[in-house]
Amino acid sequence: ERIETYLQPLPPGSHHQRNPGDRGRSGSIEIRISKSDINDNFNPVPKLRSGIFVFMNKLMHFYRLLNILSIDVVLGSVCCAAWFANYFDVELRVYALLCLGLTVWIIYSADHLMDAVKVKGEASTLRHKFHQQHFKPLIIVLLLASIADFSLLFFIRAQVLQAGIFLICIVIIYLLVSRWLTYLKEFAVAGLYCGGVLLPALSLKESGLVEGDLFVLLCFFLTALINVIMFAWFDH
Repeated sequence: ERIETYLQPLPPGSHHQRNPGDRGRSGSIEIRISKSDINDNFNPVPKLRSGIFVFMNKLMHFYRLLNILSIDVVLGSVCCAAWFANYFDVELRVYALLCLGLTVWIIYSADHLMDAVKVKGEASTLRHKFHQQHFKPLIIVLLLASIADFSLLFFIRAQVLQAGIFLICIVIIYLLVSRWLTYLKEFAVAGLYCGGVLLPALSLKESGLVEGDLFVLLCFFLTALINVIMFAWFDH
């Protein structure tokens, strides 16, 4: 409702009689209340705020979809790999970054699909529910991504390819035993994520690591671990 306040002095000596239509009257101040849209006529600020809130709500829904599909993880891994390549002063080809992004998405999506299969009935978390409802289309996209990822291997340098094959073997072992890891799962995921991100730069680095490098790598692992634990907590 819109509230309009008018200062209307009553005539001297007059006595006020309350009318049924009056909303309220006190002394010489008459208060009229009419039904209207307060956002349009009384205060424009709530309308501006509501527009921002609607936009932010849509933006958060869009980001939530990216998070469910692990697209944000893929973009983060590619950006981190490029940063570490610059930090260690090595040159990465575009093929290595594309292969890394596809590999990260394949691993995360396969892990989520396996979790969705293990859930009996309808999943309680939004991520697992999404993978249950779109299981077959995601399997098809996963196979296509695997084919594209395999095709990119022919453009990867030998050092990166050899280290990548070793890491893939570890990932396969993780996927086979992940259901029994329970609380160690977040540590394993953070370790594999860091290994995949650091693999291109470290495999091409000619010199060894110094103490400062080890500190940077430790900070990166802890950041990845915190991120994984937070997302696991959000899903829970």
